[in-house]
Amino acid sequence: MQDKGAATETKVQDVAGSRITRVTARLEKDDFRYSFEIVHVVPAKGVPMWFFTAALNNNAGQLPMNKLQGLLKENNVMAGDCAFMINPQGVLQLNSRSYAEVVTDQIFHSLVNGFLKDIRETSNLWLPGN
Repeated sequence: MQDKGAATETKVQDVAGSRITRVTARLEKDDFRYSFEIVHVVPAKGVPMWFFTAALNNNAGQLPMNKLQGLLKENNVMAGDCAFMINPQGVLQLNSRSYAEVVTDQIFHSLVNGFLKDIRETSNLWLPGN
C-alpha cells in the first residue's frame, strides 16, 4: 500500500489462539480521503484468511431512513463482495468478504481498488452533511 502513497500502521495481537494483524491504510486518491484496514487472521486451527474493513460513519444512528435504505440496496448491488453493517458501537462499516491466504500483487491491488470504488461511490449515503 505504501507504494500507492498510503500511510500505513500495523498492529498485531493474539486473540483466543488466533494471530490477527491489522494494517491501517490512509491515502488520498482523486481528491477523496480513504481510511481502511486490511485484517489478516491466522487461526490456531483452520485456514488463514484476510478481508478489508472501513469505519465510514461513527454516528450511524443519526443517518436518515432514506440513507439507510440506500445502503441496504447497495448491499444487494455489491452481491456479497462487500456489505454495509452497523457495529454494536453504532459505527457504520463497509466490510469485504473474506479472501483466501494467497493472492498475487495484481489481484490484491485490483481488490483494493474495487473496495475503494465502493467506498467512494456510496459516500453520498454515509458522509455527514450529504
